[in-house]
Amino acid sequence: MTGWSGVCLRMVGLLTLAALQACTPALNWRQVQLQDLKARLPCKADTATRPVPLAATPLDLQMMGCEADGALFAISHVRAQDTEAATQVVQQWRAFAMQALRTEASQPASWQAPAWATQAVSLRADGQNPKGEPVQARLTWIRRGADVYHLAVYAETLTESITQPFLEDLQTP
Repeated sequence: MTGWSGVCLRMVGLLTLAALQACTPALNWRQVQLQDLKARLPCKADTATRPVPLAATPLDLQMMGCEADGALFAISHVRAQDTEAATQVVQQWRAFAMQALRTEASQPASWQAPAWATQAVSLRADGQNPKGEPVQARLTWIRRGADVYHLAVYAETLTESITQPFLEDLQTP
């Protein structure tokens, strides 16, 4: 009996461990903050800052992003000189994003913009990643005054279960 009870206990332990691993979500959503924007990412983010020429002015682009479950999630921010320049930043940034995807085709994506947004644009696009492989993108720009935030998800196949949690519950003070 002792031998069987030991085997049974080990089996129960292994089955419990397997069940726990099966329940571990591939997307572990957590709240992050980039400048004044509070958002959610499904993984631990890397951060970087670099100058970019947008609206005829070099601006500091702050980025935060990570990869999880076959998708790349990114949040970026720039502060334009004024609200007029911020509108130009959104237009130019959108053109750069389409160029990076090697496509000109995009479709508006249904999405409820936050009440605090001065301007919001959300779209879906099919294109190519830097390796030339097919990729789908969900790209969203939100402007609040002179601040422009960009939220992007890239994956071979995008689903609402990936994009919806990323784009909901966006907050600013």
